[in-house]
Amino acid sequence: MGPVAALSRTLRNTFQWSVPATRAEFWWSTIILIAFGELLRLHLSLFPPPDGSFIAVELVFLTLSIPLIAVGTRRLVDAGVWRWFFLALYVFTVVGKVILHIPVPSPEALEHLTLQFDDATVVASEMGYFPVLRILHDVLPPMQWGLASICFLLALLPSRDAGGATKSPEVVT
Repeated sequence: MGPVAALSRTLRNTFQWSVPATRAEFWWSTIILIAFGELLRLHLSLFPPPDGSFIAVELVFLTLSIPLIAVGTRRLVDAGVWRWFFLALYVFTVVGKVILHIPVPSPEALEHLTLQFDDATVVASEMGYFPVLRILHDVLPPMQWGLASICFLLALLPSRDAGGATKSPEVVT
């Protein structure tokens, strides 16, 4: 299966998640859609959109991710692996990106950062939340790369046949 046929089949079966996807369909579609997304990201970094179009840009990336999740899920179905692993990875990645966008001061800055309440001034490092966020900032990216690597390794598994068993050769009498 070539790249055009793979992408065409992926887009055609985006909302039919129980149809199996071959390895060729998965890899060609993944490469093409991720390359398109990265080219779009490069374009947006060189020519940033006006302030109000942030939601439109995120909708474009969400639209690109739906066929990727679908073909990944369908590929895992074809390989006989738990079908929702790709969706779980995607949700984990989105939550991780939200957490990583929370600004976290460095430990040195926390020593000098104070919070003013109505009746007292408290050093921010005594609040206890920033160290947890700092740990999440350090741990999430490797975890996301690890889970993505597991998904791609699972996608390398051979396809299982429809019946689940190998066919026996016919005996001619």
